[in-house]
Amino acid sequence: MADYEVIAQETLTSTAASIDITSIPATYAHLELVISARSTKAAATTSGGEITLNGLTSSIYQSAALYSINSSTPAVYSYNVDARTQVDNPFRIMNDSMPANTYAAAKIVIPNYANTSVVRKGLLVQSSAASDQTSTWWHSVGGAHVTLSAAINQITLFAESATYPFKAGTSYYLAGWS
Repeated sequence: MADYEVIAQETLTSTAASIDITSIPATYAHLELVISARSTKAAATTSGGEITLNGLTSSIYQSAALYSINSSTPAVYSYNVDARTQVDNPFRIMNDSMPANTYAAAKIVIPNYANTSVVRKGLLVQSSAASDQTSTWWHSVGGAHVTLSAAINQITLFAESATYPFKAGTSYYLAGWS
């Protein structure tokens, strides 16, 4: 069995528009990021977060997801086949008018993140946000890729907007394994 080690972890003690995980060592074969997120947005819905890698905001990202949202649209396929400046909506964020102390959960796996001969790095994403309200939920599985041959040494997670930052209590951990 491969060694699995937590590289970074944090629980926010105040609001933050973004979470920046830096100095990721290139000593593992794969990365796994798990986030539990809530925002300050006063809405009984979920919102999408964004991701950039290595601080790059050029048009090098693409993504696709299969998701179900609320009872009105049981299955929808969403994709961003054009080049984007970030991975759009790969994980959900629970908004603040949802039941107290509920957080959306997501897991993002990045295989071969340190391999410099891999020129298109892939991300596998699972995300879920649900409350006790039967009309407000989100479940998805998707993927993204970035045209990048350099090893990934930084992951930045963004809330929906700086106006609606991540709420205190949002937490994450980043792990690596060989």
